[in-house]
Amino acid sequence: MSKPTLMKKVSQLLVTVLLISLLMPIIALGASGFKNVTYNGQNVGGTVYSDTYKPGGVTVSIYGPNGEITTATATYSVYNSVYEYNFTKNGIGTYKYIEVKAPTVTTNTYKVTFDEVAPSWTNSDALTATVVTQTSLTLNWPAASDNKGVVSYHVYKNGGLLGTTTVSGLTYDVTGLTAATPYDFKVVAYDAVGNASATPLIKTVTTESVPGPSHDTTAPAWPNAPELKATDIAQTSLKLEWPQATDAVGVVGYSVYKNGNLLGKTVTELTYSVTGLTADTSYDFKVIAYDAANNASSDLPLTVKTKAEEVTPVNKKPTWGDSSLTVSDITVDSLTLTLSKAATSFDGSSVTYEVYQGTSTTPSYKTTALTQKVTSLAANTSYTFSVVAVDEHGNRSDAKTVTEKTRAYTGVGGFGGPGGSTGNTTNSDGSINVTNGQVDANTLKNAFANKTEATLVVKGDTATIPVSALLDAAKKSGSALVIKTDNGSYVLPLSLFDFDALAKDLGVAVGDLKFTVNIKKLAGNDAKSVTDGVTAAGGTSLSDAVDFSITFEGKDGKKQNVDSFKQYVKRTIPLKSKPGKNAVVLMYDPATKTFSFVPGTFSDTEATFSRTGNSVYTVVEYSKTFSDITTHWAKADIELLASKMIVNGATDTAFQADRNITRAEFAALVVRSLGLTPVASAAKFSDVKSADWYAGAVGAAVQAGIVNGYEDGSFRPQAQISREELAAMVVRAYEFAGGKVAIDQASITKALSKYNDASKIVWGQKEVAIALSAGLMNGMTDTTLVTDGQATRAEAATMLKRFLSKVGFIN
Repeated sequence: MSKPTLMKKVSQLLVTVLLISLLMPIIALGASGFKNVTYNGQNVGGTVYSDTYKPGGVTVSIYGPNGEITTATATYSVYNSVYEYNFTKNGIGTYKYIEVKAPTVTTNTYKVTFDEVAPSWTNSDALTATVVTQTSLTLNWPAASDNKGVVSYHVYKNGGLLGTTTVSGLTYDVTGLTAATPYDFKVVAYDAVGNASATPLIKTVTTESVPGPSHDTTAPAWPNAPELKATDIAQTSLKLEWPQATDAVGVVGYSVYKNGNLLGKTVTELTYSVTGLTADTSYDFKVIAYDAANNASSDLPLTVKTKAEEVTPVNKKPTWGDSSLTVSDITVDSLTLTLSKAATSFDGSSVTYEVYQGTSTTPSYKTTALTQKVTSLAANTSYTFSVVAVDEHGNRSDAKTVTEKTRAYTGVGGFGGPGGSTGNTTNSDGSINVTNGQVDANTLKNAFANKTEATLVVKGDTATIPVSALLDAAKKSGSALVIKTDNGSYVLPLSLFDFDALAKDLGVAVGDLKFTVNIKKLAGNDAKSVTDGVTAAGGTSLSDAVDFSITFEGKDGKKQNVDSFKQYVKRTIPLKSKPGKNAVVLMYDPATKTFSFVPGTFSDTEATFSRTGNSVYTVVEYSKTFSDITTHWAKADIELLASKMIVNGATDTAFQADRNITRAEFAALVVRSLGLTPVASAAKFSDVKSADWYAGAVGAAVQAGIVNGYEDGSFRPQAQISREELAAMVVRAYEFAGGKVAIDQASITKALSKYNDASKIVWGQKEVAIALSAGLMNGMTDTTLVTDGQATRAEAATMLKRFLSKVGFIN
């Protein structure tokens, strides 16, 4: 007799196979034991041999992660008095071990364990707590590791399991705590078969007490998406700039570090000038905010490389060779300058051409092209232009100069008329074709004779319009001028303009005033900057970038740009490809190279959008989501607004949908939703400083009538917003965007009557009733509003999405 032990690896998913066998006779097929036990992730099977077991006496038990048992039937056959038992169990997703028993031999148990390795953390991993308040905090921990994979984490407070289910993810919000009280927290990791980490992550956290310098434990915090910036970068110096941090008591200073060494502190300034640097060298900077209790914020880092030493060769200016400067395409207010041949730099580097008009020392244009169209000139006037080539080292060529006279206006009335060559023809639908950029006064005046809208179909980028043709039409309510080009269209209500005031500013009679509308597609480096910005953001361009501008001009060439309006103005841009659900119109700021949301909707071929100002616009397909909203009820609304660049995450990957939102944060969201330009100077509250990140948004919201301050002159930007305040701000934004709801006291009473806590509304009964009636807001339940509750980021996103849909600002 012998006592063999049989061990065998059976698949990649089996960690260890432990076989226990009995003292049994040697038989032809081998000693009693398992044979070919397999597991493919769903099915378990195997074979047992014995010469002593009774037929049908083998039982197979498969144990799951929580101890539950699944049985498998073992069938047998006989070979030379040896019984061969086969068992198969299908559909087993996860299990812990298998037992095979023979009841006739009580000590005979075959056990196979498939996963005995528990999850674990490294010694450096730690449980941390953030956003600690008097009654709540957020726990954060790193991911544990496991040979099969961690499936859940259990969070304990003072030894008791928090909640009724396991926690997925790496954060947990704890509420209902008591101020100034220590709590013991523990996190345990579990794998699929129920193995628990032997060493949990443990941390004791004391909740915040009444704030004060002597017992303040809350560190200053940076605003959303903070950024340390470097400006005025030179060879040996630069200037650092950062946003203002916030604190429960107050920030008292900022520490600035260079390569880990403290440079200095500043109490009120948000800038620091760094000197004594070395040219062409990278430096690591960081800024940390401190409060009176010496609590420190997280680092705000930045790596900057100083400029290299510039060596400008002497007497190496670009040369023209036999190049000449000529003028072509001369009209009453424009012409085209052309260089026959490019200038040549000494080292073959590229050159930029600066175009100067008259005796001006400031270039009117900077371009790399050999042709440049010059616009907004006066008719029948001589102009002298000079072109200078500048290489990458700053070396400047001699000037090429040319003088030319613009064409005179022809026809009756000073701006063209019957019998003159105006470049205007009238279509059967009453629209006017403009082929030379000049709009004839009589033709346009006649187009307005019996209607309130006239359309200009413009060949090219520009149309110059005599105000004298619009004075009668401007007296009619609802009159509008439509300009259509291949690059886009513009609908200009004549009520936008105070022609008398503009004429006075420009020192001319109103009848001598004219204005030029440009709908120009960006080209060259300007277009590349937009495309590069879209690509860097992870988007896909659906259109060209188009610049919309309006310039008024008097007889003497004095000009005034009109960049903003008191109402939304409608525009369109043609699309190069069919848009998807995440298409968005974006305004591009060339100065900051940033994008912002513009209210707009889409057909298959064009985008229609509205805004209260002029700028560069483009259409982009952009998608954004966050790892912590996978199962959240507001996931669709959050993703839609994030893809429109209206809402941002708390980090690049986390949105924190259930975190409360402040008054400043929601004001910023509303301003972005309306496509308004920030106006920091309008935020005249005692607790809003011009350097605050939210100052521009609060100012724009004030100008639009969306936010109010308190009686003491404060705005309380860091106060968490209530659902009542949220409803009021959304309703005001809805009305600013043209949304209307007729409501009287009876309607207010009816709208609120179904909610048993409506009496808790302090001042916003009308606003809450409008929000309910317009479908902008729902109750927390069928019978409660909870208007005194603090609004979350998810609730804010959902209300904004409803508002944008209701007013037609998104599809």
